[in-house]
Amino acid sequence: MIKQFCKINSKQAITLIFKKFYPEITGIIVFISYLFTVSRFIGENDSGELAMCQATLSIPHPTGYPLFILIGFLFSKLPLFLTLTFQLNLLNSIWCAFTVVILIKISSIILNNLNLLLNAKGHYFNQINKPEKFNIIVPSIFSGFMLAYSATFWLQSTRVEVYSLQIFLCSLIILFLLKRIVEFEKEEANIVIEWFDMVKRWSVIFILLGFGFSNHMMTLYFLPALFIIFFTYHKINSASLKALFFLLFIVGIISSLFYLGLIILANASPMWSYGDPSNFQRLFDHVSAKEYSKLMMSGISVVSVQGAKLLKMLSFNFSTNNFSAGEFALSFLLGISGLFLLILFKKKIIYFFLVILITSILLTLNYNIPDINEYFLIPFLILSILSIIPIYIVLNSISKSNLLRRSSYLLLVVLTVIEFNVNFNYANRSNSDTIEKFIKVTINELPKNSILLTDSWGLIMSPGLFVQNVEKIREDVKIISPAGMILHEWYRKFQNFQLFDSNKVIRKIENLFLTYDVVFNSIQKGVIFLPSGSKLIPQSFYFKVVYDNSYVPLYSIDYNITRNINSTIPSDEQIAALIPFMLDQRIQFELKSNRFDKAVEYYQIIKSKFKNYIISTLTQIELIRYDLL
Repeated sequence: MIKQFCKINSKQAITLIFKKFYPEITGIIVFISYLFTVSRFIGENDSGELAMCQATLSIPHPTGYPLFILIGFLFSKLPLFLTLTFQLNLLNSIWCAFTVVILIKISSIILNNLNLLLNAKGHYFNQINKPEKFNIIVPSIFSGFMLAYSATFWLQSTRVEVYSLQIFLCSLIILFLLKRIVEFEKEEANIVIEWFDMVKRWSVIFILLGFGFSNHMMTLYFLPALFIIFFTYHKINSASLKALFFLLFIVGIISSLFYLGLIILANASPMWSYGDPSNFQRLFDHVSAKEYSKLMMSGISVVSVQGAKLLKMLSFNFSTNNFSAGEFALSFLLGISGLFLLILFKKKIIYFFLVILITSILLTLNYNIPDINEYFLIPFLILSILSIIPIYIVLNSISKSNLLRRSSYLLLVVLTVIEFNVNFNYANRSNSDTIEKFIKVTINELPKNSILLTDSWGLIMSPGLFVQNVEKIREDVKIISPAGMILHEWYRKFQNFQLFDSNKVIRKIENLFLTYDVVFNSIQKGVIFLPSGSKLIPQSFYFKVVYDNSYVPLYSIDYNITRNINSTIPSDEQIAALIPFMLDQRIQFELKSNRFDKAVEYYQIIKSKFKNYIISTLTQIELIRYDLL
């Protein structure tokens, strides 16, 4: 083999290497492209909390994600000479690139074994016994790029989240399931084997299931399809049932070991222990996500709302102000075509893909959470795999024409470039430092030993966990969730702070600050109450609680805290809207304090720097009343 390799020229060597390692080469290309979009900063939503838990080996929100936390903790210790946030974000780029490699291998397995997987109709379209190697390579690579640059998947590569590892594990499960199907198709129909032989053949798949459940319950999506395939080949009998129970026992052992680790960790006093799973009852509540159980199976209205979100994700919007080419841009048409062309495959293959697709979509549609996009990643993975079918059929039908074949290659390149182009800005987080700047500015301007009350998870609490516990910035500031103090005993224990009296009245505390959500969602609605004689003074990003009539100057505001005021990132939009909103509130305070010059100054700032902001009617009326407009 080595002598033969030495005799060929460089062009032949490159071709040989490419044909052998095209999945890995494509994965490297994808990873390099991800380096241009991965965030160097704390990400939005859960990213701050998850990064903090990986860095400090702590326990995040349900279900705890022990595998994710452990791998992240070990990866954070590697001497990569990067900032810790960048290093942890980069791990997600690695998982996504690995997933692309596995997806290409899945596609190659399907195309290399069409003689085993197609039905009679399918064989009519596949009359070439030995198709050209590139007729397999090209569709497989395209399917990898189709997933790699799809909007939601690409976004997972940019910041710390649990879904990048999960979709990698899911792709491995599909890979080994397909390998098992091909293996059985090569053997005699309904071959009888002993239960222990079944265990040996299926052990890798069920071990992967165990790791999958140790990371995210999205692994449930695979169980119906897995059971159907298992019993299709082994029938329902004592041997198959015995094997299945043993395999499920393996799954339980693996996942249980990881989750039992949460009990050990919770009793070791970690920096953050969401839910405090320090005993078996609390662990069960945490792993089963009891806190979120009311969000599942919430009724037909939820299905309608989430279904509309899915359709919006996949549809085209050619509006000038809100252009969107959907999740996959034009490549989506190939995925949908592949879905219909499944009729060319044997029933077990049809069931395999359709059951995974239907199960994952139905369960996701019944989950009432706002950030639902990531739960559709498995259906998107399936669509990317199925895109190979129409491409392969076309390439096979024109294989004798070099011009048509090269034109088809060019068209696939164009489709990939279009998808890359339209989704780049959506996924790009390379300069998205707004969340990190916002939390640091917010807590840095607070007086020493301040108390900041907030229920804003994505903007303050989650990134605050990372900034205070990992970067050790302003550890003296105590960030407390009033809702958490009311609803959760574990949170009261964690904070070890008496915030309310018996009537939910906040105690008189010096240097007490409230964010806008607490004021407008909790105070004004009578959920909690301010102490008698206190009043709220609008500051830069929050309200200061004072107990007299003294005037408090406005703290300085970084008006350029959002690098791009037109950012489509929801958290950036919230912060961009918060600044003029708080200035609006401040104008009203200045007018009541007879500081008319300050009121006019802040009004002019809003008009010049935040032209799209509509000043409240009350503020405008007050300005007119004082002849300031």
